Amino acid sequence: MSQEQSNQEQSNQEQTNQEQMSQEQMSQEQTNTRNSIWRWYRPGDRLGDRPGNRFEETNERGNSNNEIILPVVISVLTDILSPHTTTLISPPDTPLFLSHETPPFSEQNMPSPERKRGRQRDNADDELLQNKSQKSEADEYSQLFLKSGKEFYFNKRDGINIILNDRLEPNRLIRNIISRVPYRLKDRLKYLAYFDSEEEEREESNKDSNEDLKTHHKKKRYDGNIKELVYEAYIKESRLRYVFKKVLALWRCHKMDKSCEIGLDPITLAEPVKKVYVYDWSNKKKFVFDAKSLATLIESKLTYQEYGFSMPLYPRNPNNNVDFTYRQLVTIYYQLKEHGELRWGFTTLKEYDFNLSRWLMYHKSALTMNSIKRSISLLDTNEDRELFSDFIFAKLEKLRFRINAIVTRYYQIAMIKDPKHWYLERLKALAITHYEGEHFGYYIDDSVDIECMEIFQKQPEFFKDLRNKKLI
Repeated sequence: MSQEQSNQEQSNQEQTNQEQMSQEQMSQEQTNTRNSIWRWYRPGDRLGDRPGNRFEETNERGNSNNEIILPVVISVLTDILSPHTTTLISPPDTPLFLSHETPPFSEQNMPSPERKRGRQRDNADDELLQNKSQKSEADEYSQLFLKSGKEFYFNKRDGINIILNDRLEPNRLIRNIISRVPYRLKDRLKYLAYFDSEEEEREESNKDSNEDLKTHHKKKRYDGNIKELVYEAYIKESRLRYVFKKVLALWRCHKMDKSCEIGLDPITLAEPVKKVYVYDWSNKKKFVFDAKSLATLIESKLTYQEYGFSMPLYPRNPNNNVDFTYRQLVTIYYQLKEHGELRWGFTTLKEYDFNLSRWLMYHKSALTMNSIKRSISLLDTNEDRELFSDFIFAKLEKLRFRINAIVTRYYQIAMIKDPKHWYLERLKALAITHYEGEHFGYYIDDSVDIECMEIFQKQPEFFKDLRNKKLI
């Protein structure tokens, strides 16, 4: 019994060894077949294209055309693999096996363009919903009806061009109201007074699915009194604007101070003694003037005249010949006042808020008389001397004194070479009185003629003095 058992065990062991050897031979044959067969593969080729073309038994993996060589098992899959598996293109040493449940290059493994379009569609839908919500919010606050009968209509741009944002003032309706505040103070007060009345309660009708009309009251769009809310938001906006304007002005002045170089005064071409600073942000420059010369220049512009007629000019910057702005004139006024260099013209111009037309309307007579007095007193131009000559020769002719070319020449020489002569000074006073009476409509010719008669009787003495001075 023991011998039979041992024989049976030996036969079983031999049978097992034979099976193992047959299996090893089969696997070795499969490996050799797989390693010996190569397919030349170009990018873009698919498995099964060009069957039987360009197959070689070679170990090369490329050629001069930069072709990619991938080993592909072309033997019968049923002889090598089980019927429940398939293989992918892979290197020979690392075969990849997948079950039939997940086929290669399936839609589950590859990114689907429909999914991408779906995500894009979702993002577009989100943006559309957001835009619709913003649009519905803008439509909700696009109009306001007060109990006083006043109606307000707003657009999507309102409520944006102000400092108050949605954090400082979350109510869109209040921001829309504040953005419509007028520029002028009178118009602002009138605009804000409209909101003493509350919002009117209005009814809206909607159609439901049953084609029935239903009315309901419109929901109130703010909490509290609209007057208090608008006034509070307006005060907050005004304070913020004042603070930001002040900060902006200081920053601009700092920038111009850094680039400014103090040189000579452009009017006197000397170093300024009492300095007046003028900032011009449009040109990004800072100008420095002498207070006395600048005050004299401004006064000469305001009292400019031709032929005794006042023709005032607006004060200009002597550096660039550009009119001073309102803010620049305000700063110049207070600096000249500090230095004690104010004149009559600039002082009165400030009373009319530096408005030249209004100032001229109220001071036209004073400017005209000032022009006449200045012209006759100085006699520094041909027009001034011509104005004075008209008065003298008119009175000589009226009082029947002899007038010829010699007398006319003597008077003209005296006006040019000796305008301060006592004889001419007395006639200047009478000429100013005469033109002043004509301007205001006073009849003073008789009194002026009597005084002129007394002066003209001393005309020979006047000519004698001119000869003594060797002027004629």
